[in-house]
Amino acid sequence: MSLPPALSGLVDARSEPGIIEMVEAWLRAELPREWVRAVDASDPVALFALRENDDLSTAWFRKLGPTGLSTAAWPVAYGGLGLPRARAQVIGRTLAKYGAGPPLKYFTGLNHAGPTVLDCGNDEQRARFLPPLARGDEIWCQLFSEPGAGSDLAGVATRARREGDDWIITGQKVWTSYARQSDFAILLARSDPAKPKHQGLTFFVLDMRRPGVEIQPIRQITGMAEFNQVFLDEVVIPDAMRVGEIDNGWRVATSTMLSERSGLGNQPGETADVAAKLLARIAADPEAEPAVLDQAVTLRLREIALNLVMARAAYDARAGTPGPEGSIGKVCRSELSQAVSELGVAAAGVNGLDWKARDMGSPPAALLATRAATIAGGSSEMQRNIIGERVLGLPKDPGVDPRTPWRDLRRS
Repeated sequence: MSLPPALSGLVDARSEPGIIEMVEAWLRAELPREWVRAVDASDPVALFALRENDDLSTAWFRKLGPTGLSTAAWPVAYGGLGLPRARAQVIGRTLAKYGAGPPLKYFTGLNHAGPTVLDCGNDEQRARFLPPLARGDEIWCQLFSEPGAGSDLAGVATRARREGDDWIITGQKVWTSYARQSDFAILLARSDPAKPKHQGLTFFVLDMRRPGVEIQPIRQITGMAEFNQVFLDEVVIPDAMRVGEIDNGWRVATSTMLSERSGLGNQPGETADVAAKLLARIAADPEAEPAVLDQAVTLRLREIALNLVMARAAYDARAGTPGPEGSIGKVCRSELSQAVSELGVAAAGVNGLDWKARDMGSPPAALLATRAATIAGGSSEMQRNIIGERVLGLPKDPGVDPRTPWRDLRRS
């Protein structure tokens, strides 16, 4: 981590306005001019196009990453600033205001893999993986979901067989974002099928260039192919790439999922305050219908309330690992994004149906893309179960005896 002179007082800053002022001044000086103009003009389409320019957004993150701003809560030794979570989130919200957070291809690494290695990895793994991740030198993906194990993640069937100092991995993963661009993956595999499904799992870091890794893109409703399925055929992983104890991978995966839901529920990059941006656009339209404006105001109020709830949860969790409250943010944020995209199309009228190929910043593209929001990262149905059981203290739904060996369970 190396803070530029303009940010030299950031670590010692105590007031939120002071932090915001410093970060904003640096962003306005360092971002491309057209980027700042798009922010000042409240032009989400232009900003989206700039972020979708891979060369431009990657070059920007190569400048941002070494400052530690995007990993401000990480220890300094691993590429962060060592700041408390509450202050780090102030920086994150400021980056989001300018659409200047890490490009989406870095999201899994910074929000899922990095916190997991930090929490559950050993010192050698932290030193090897975290600094390059913080700098933007390496891209990560997540090999969790399978055709028969989506929301029921503990049911994964991908096998991990121990042979000396190596593990041999065979199986299939699905819905993997940015697999084709990734250097590494976090992987959950079954190491002992004779144990119950939440046991007998082991967690690994996989080099995606290993022999036996085959990646096939999955075409989405938007016409894009962000997701992939990954086939693993006798892939060799050294035991040094195992994270956590053998057969205790569920504990490590839980750490990942808590970080994932907190990340998806808080302020993920350019998606921050989407209702505020829509409200500004509708309010500036002299032909906007009063009823549409009223709906936009309602959505913005929901967004403000959610931001306050998540800020309180972050404050409560500032000294430890994010808790199940992240599921509240995940459910509410994903459903809010769908409601905003629907109103965005309705507010555009006939023009809301005009969608040029690959114009992913347009209202109809956003409408289609947000359909995945209530599924990705754990479906809303599953998140509501977590909220009920772990936040409200309600009894668990009846299910399979947790002592039943995985190999004896019926699987789809």
